[in-house]
Amino acid sequence: MLQIGKIRSARARYYLSTTLAGGGDENGLIEPDGRFVGTLGDELHVGGTVVDPDGLRALFAGIDPKTGTVLDRRHERVAIAAYDCMFASPKSVSLLHALAADDVVQAVRTAHEHAVGGALGYLEKNASYVRRQGSLAKSDGFVAAQFVHRTSRASDPHLHSHVLVANLAVGKDGHWSAIDARPMFANVGVAGSLYRAQLRNEITTSLGIEWKLRVQGFSDLIGISPRALRAFSKRSAEIKDELDRSGRLGERAGRVAADRTRPAKETSTPYRVLIERWREQAFEVGIARSSLDGLAKRHTIGRALLAQPADLASEVTRSAEGFERPFDRRELIRATCAVLDEGAGAAEVEAAVDSFVGSGELVRSGGTSVFLRSGAAGRFPSGIVEERFANRLTADLSHRLTVTLERAPELVDRTALAGVRTITVSGTTDYERLRDLAIEADAHGRTVVGLSPNLVASAHLEAITGLEPTLWNETARIRNGAVVVITDPLRGPLRQTVELLTDAEARRMTIVVIDDAQFRLHRDEGRLLSADLERRQTSVERISTLGVRVTLASDLASAVGEVRRLAAEARAKGTNAVTVTADTRLFEDLEGAVVRPSMLARTLRDAPRSELIVLGSSRLLGSARNRIDDQQRTHVAVTPSRAAENLSSYALCVAEPRPVARVLGRLPAVPQERAVWRSRAESIARENDRLRTGRIPERVREVRSGLRLEHARALT
Repeated sequence: MLQIGKIRSARARYYLSTTLAGGGDENGLIEPDGRFVGTLGDELHVGGTVVDPDGLRALFAGIDPKTGTVLDRRHERVAIAAYDCMFASPKSVSLLHALAADDVVQAVRTAHEHAVGGALGYLEKNASYVRRQGSLAKSDGFVAAQFVHRTSRASDPHLHSHVLVANLAVGKDGHWSAIDARPMFANVGVAGSLYRAQLRNEITTSLGIEWKLRVQGFSDLIGISPRALRAFSKRSAEIKDELDRSGRLGERAGRVAADRTRPAKETSTPYRVLIERWREQAFEVGIARSSLDGLAKRHTIGRALLAQPADLASEVTRSAEGFERPFDRRELIRATCAVLDEGAGAAEVEAAVDSFVGSGELVRSGGTSVFLRSGAAGRFPSGIVEERFANRLTADLSHRLTVTLERAPELVDRTALAGVRTITVSGTTDYERLRDLAIEADAHGRTVVGLSPNLVASAHLEAITGLEPTLWNETARIRNGAVVVITDPLRGPLRQTVELLTDAEARRMTIVVIDDAQFRLHRDEGRLLSADLERRQTSVERISTLGVRVTLASDLASAVGEVRRLAAEARAKGTNAVTVTADTRLFEDLEGAVVRPSMLARTLRDAPRSELIVLGSSRLLGSARNRIDDQQRTHVAVTPSRAAENLSSYALCVAEPRPVARVLGRLPAVPQERAVWRSRAESIARENDRLRTGRIPERVREVRSGLRLEHARALT
C-alpha cells in the first residue's frame, strides 16, 4: 500500500525521534537510522548517508545538507516541506518480519526495501516535475529521506517505510525550486501496485512462500490465518468501530475516522520487549515460531530449482485484452501487477508494458487529461496528458456501436413500442416522450430498465425519469420484452452494450439510447421547463422520513419548479441554500449557489452550514453526504413510472437517511437486493423515535442480522 501526505518542517521530529542519529531514547523504541535516497540525493553527494537532524532541516529549508549551499533562495515561501510517501507491507508480511528467525527477518526487510526502491524509481521517472512558466517541466528525480518503521500506532507489527520526498528539485535549466506534486499524486496507485508486485517477487525468490491474491493486486502470504491477521490489526478494528459509531461510509469517511482515532505512538517500550509480547499473542492465535520458520522454508529448495520467471509479455497482453474500454499506460501497469501471483520487479513490469504499447498491437484512442480527485475540491487537472489505447476487440465493438447509433431514429412518441428497434433521445425537450414511453410500457406489463455508466449519471437519470437503475453486470437478467434506457453508451461496457443491441430483436426488447449522460441541453431549455410548468397542473408529494425531506413530482417540469420554490423559501428565511444537480443549466437563472456533484465538497467547505436542495437521490452527493446533517438536505425527484409504487418506500430510497445507512449500508443497485433493502428500511423507519436517540435498538440489530441472512441465502 502507498499513501502520500503533506508534511511541514516541524513534523520532521516525529521521524527522527526514534533513531539514534536523531537522539532517540536508547531505553525505548529505536528504529533504524534514516538514509538519504533518490537520484538528486546522489547528485548532492548525500545518497545512502545517515539522516541527521541538521541535514534534514537544511534540506527542508532548500539548503544542500552536505555543503550548506542555498539551493532555492525563495524556499522560505514554500509551506509544504516534503511529501511523505508511506509504503506499507501486507499484515502477513509484517508478522513474518516480526516473529520469524533472524535470516528470514533479514530477507523480508531486504525485499521490502528493494520494493520501495523500485516504486520510488518509477515515481522519479514518471512523476518528478517542477513548474516553469505555469506548466510542468520534467526534473531528473527526487531527493528524499527514507525511514523504516516496524510498529503501528497500536503497537502491532507493521513493517513500513516513510520516504520523505523533499519539496525541492532541479529542472533541466539547472534551477532549483519546489516540485509540482500533482503528477506524483496521479501516479500513487501505480507506484503502490509496483511496490506490491516487487515485494511478492522478492519474497518468493528468497523464501519460496506462496501468495493469495485479493482484489486490485493486494495479497497475503498463504499459511497465516485470517484470525491471526485480525488479532494484530487493532488499528483497523478501531477505525471500523469509529465508522460504525458515526454511521459514515466511504474512503473519505475512513480517513476522517483514522484521524479521530489516531493515538500517539508509544515509544517507551524497546522493540525486543514488543517482540516477546507479540510471540505470546501469536501463540494464542495459533502461530508458533516453528510454523513461521517452516512456512518460509517449506518450498524454498524445490521452488528455487523449478521456478520459472513470469512471462511478463503474455501477462501484459492478457491484461490489455481484459479491458472493455480504452485505457492508458498507468492503468495497464496496474492491471498487469494485479494478475502476477509471484510478482515481478517494478522496472521489469514497466519495461514490458512499454514494449507492448509500442508494438502496434493496440489501437490508439487519443490523449486525455489526467484529473485528480480531492474531497475538498472535486476533480482538478494534474497537468499531464496520457495517451489512451484500446485492444482490437474493443476498437471493433466501439465502431459497431457508433455505426448503430448513427443509424438509429429519434424517439417520436409512444408508438415506438409497436416495433422492436433502437431509438435515440437527443435532449431534455424529448423528456416527456421518454416518460410517456416508460408509463406506456408499464401499462402493458413490460419492465423498464435504466443503464448508466456511473452512480452520478444513474442518480440523474432516476431523478428526471423515475426509472430505477440496474447494474451493467446484471443485464443478463433483463426480461425479454423489456424497454432498456441506456445513457452515454460509449462510456459503458462496450461488449454488453453491443450484445444488447444485437439481441434486441430476438428478445423483443426496445432499446432507447440517450446520447449524453446529462441530456444535452440547449441554452433556453431550463427556462422552457419553467414556462411549461405554468400550463401544467402541478402534482407533487411531500414526504418527510427520518429527518430528510423528499418531494416527488409527477414530471421534470414540476420537479424543476419545486426546486425553485424551495430555493426561494430558503432565501426568504435567510438560509444559505445550495442546489445540487448533474446539469446546472436547468437552473441558469436561479439565484444562489447551483453546483455539480464534483464541486459540492468545496462548497460545503466554504459554507459548512448550508442547506442542500438535491435534484436526485442521495447517491448524487457521494462522500460529501457525510458532511451535512440529514435535517439540512431536501431531495427532489420524479416519481416512479409505475402507478402502484409505494411512495414512502421510494422516498427512503431517494433520501437514504443516516439511521438507515448506518444499519443497512448504501442502497444496493441490484433490483432484487433493493427490494430487501426497502422492506428493512421501512422497519427501521417505524423505529424512528428510538433511532433519534442515536442508539441502535435491539429490533434494528435483528433487522441487520435478518438482512445478512437473506443475502447469504440468496448467494447460495
